[in-house]
Amino acid sequence: MNSFFYDSFSIMAALCAVEVIVLFWLFIADKPLAYVGLYVIFTCFSMESATFVGSDMFYGFKNFRLAGLNLAVWMLLPAFCMALRRKRIAAKNFNLQAKSFINGLSFFIYIGLFMTAITYCLDDNGFASQNGSLGQLVGCVYSYVLPFAICLCFFVIVFAEEGSVKKLRPYLYSIIVGLAIVFLACLAFDNYGNRGGLQSLQVSDVYFLLTGSLILIVYGNMSKSARAILAISGAVILVLSLRYNASGKIVIVSVLIPFVIIFLSCKQQGANVKSLFVTVLAVFIIVFAVLFLLPKLAADSFLLSSKIEQAVGLFSFGDNWLESMPSSAQMRVTEFLNIGYELINKPWFLPFGKGFIGTVTDGLGYFKDLTVFAFSDWELVLGAYYTMHESLNCFFLVGGVFGLCFYFSVLVSFLKSIDKSPWLVFGMIWFLLFYSYHLSITVYGVLSLAVGLLEASENEFAGILLARTRDSKEISK
Repeated sequence: MNSFFYDSFSIMAALCAVEVIVLFWLFIADKPLAYVGLYVIFTCFSMESATFVGSDMFYGFKNFRLAGLNLAVWMLLPAFCMALRRKRIAAKNFNLQAKSFINGLSFFIYIGLFMTAITYCLDDNGFASQNGSLGQLVGCVYSYVLPFAICLCFFVIVFAEEGSVKKLRPYLYSIIVGLAIVFLACLAFDNYGNRGGLQSLQVSDVYFLLTGSLILIVYGNMSKSARAILAISGAVILVLSLRYNASGKIVIVSVLIPFVIIFLSCKQQGANVKSLFVTVLAVFIIVFAVLFLLPKLAADSFLLSSKIEQAVGLFSFGDNWLESMPSSAQMRVTEFLNIGYELINKPWFLPFGKGFIGTVTDGLGYFKDLTVFAFSDWELVLGAYYTMHESLNCFFLVGGVFGLCFYFSVLVSFLKSIDKSPWLVFGMIWFLLFYSYHLSITVYGVLSLAVGLLEASENEFAGILLARTRDSKEISK
């Protein structure tokens, strides 16, 4: 309904009314896991970006607004109330990884707020003196603080409730299967949106995160039928995303999928035959994708072919590497270089960054194609830019050296446990690529991260108990 009737006020108003009533009933009944699960479903399938929809006139759970905030944000408030009642229980249940992540992110947000005040008072790069700066400040703070608030809320609810992993997994699985169905329905009935001025299937933005769903086949905590359904759904999302809704991030994630499968199968213990089979399958997928699938899809899609060119250009090292790189990929690299140049020239910002309204100028002279597709009109007039296009650049600009250290420490921490829960894959992709991006991606990524960290610790504990049992039997023998 979100994909096909997004421009119908009456239909979408009726749908959202039902969604709100269901959520309020769950709030009154004090069922936080069901509330969070359905909230994520309602948000994930709502249209969110006018750039991708192809029209400014669309409606949904994410786009109906009250007092300047959309309905999805307002409906977070009941979840926060339920989380507040459970914060003490959750604090006792947080494992080391969850506690470390929340503490690190909390410090990043607090220091970001402090540095935002300093940056604004110093009128760095003329930000404060330009008309409309207060509105821009509020928007910047909102884009970073909202994901943090969602993390706190979801983590508390997940870690406070008994059996939350088992109860929330069906919601996460169903979104993958549901998205595949929406993709096929849009393809069958020619329901198109917009992507870079070209036609794309009219699906919600969560597909950016779910292109890696094929990785789920590596994990063994599901039935054969469920594995088959998820494998088919993941393949549908991946192929149709590449063919009709490609982006540079999707191309990179798609290429990394087989390597991640190999990495996971090698990390898993006690399943040598299975690991060997999965590794051979992953190698076959790599060869098939490189030699046949990607070239075939690219031949039928100008959008995909341009995104592949950008992704390849990013890793095609050699003479004039940066100058010859496609503009989109070059923008991301030069953002990082300009942030480094900016912070080195203003060393008082180097340790903890410039805060949420930190801006960079093109001090190195590398920025090209400075249009509204890259930065807002407000930034173009200012001649200084805060809208970074990668999470890495965001953490570097906002948090300086600390932001970079936090970013890579989270990466290392997640990689250590990624074989113990498939949901850590989605949580890691969200954090590494999409922090402060769209809400539909954020809620799925955050819930996956919370479930993944809890499931990983439960599986690790179960593994320790199993090992001790085996040791006891050996000693007895």
